[in-house]
Amino acid sequence: MNRELAIIQLSALTKIPGALRIITNEIRPELRYDTENPNSPIRSDILSNSPDILKSPAAFVVHNVVQMRGPDHHGLYRAHSGEGDYCEGRPEALLRRLQEWQW
Repeated sequence: MNRELAIIQLSALTKIPGALRIITNEIRPELRYDTENPNSPIRSDILSNSPDILKSPAAFVVHNVVQMRGPDHHGLYRAHSGEGDYCEGRPEALLRRLQEWQW
């Protein structure tokens, strides 16, 4: 995919709620020892039953992209969620990353 097409797709998909999503580093509450603490680690029983679970986007909290900014002086774009999370990168890589939750 070329850069121009990626920029067009990022812009268009940002307008569709849920089309682009940011995978956070926060473990989903139901998988943590302390469901109220976002920094609580994953429960050992879950990890022992599914040792590869942390390789899956499904194990993490995911937020919709609501705003796209860029490019900055390095040519990077930044996607923002309504919760304050962001993900940045070159358009082609950023588009792939923001759609990774689908796979």
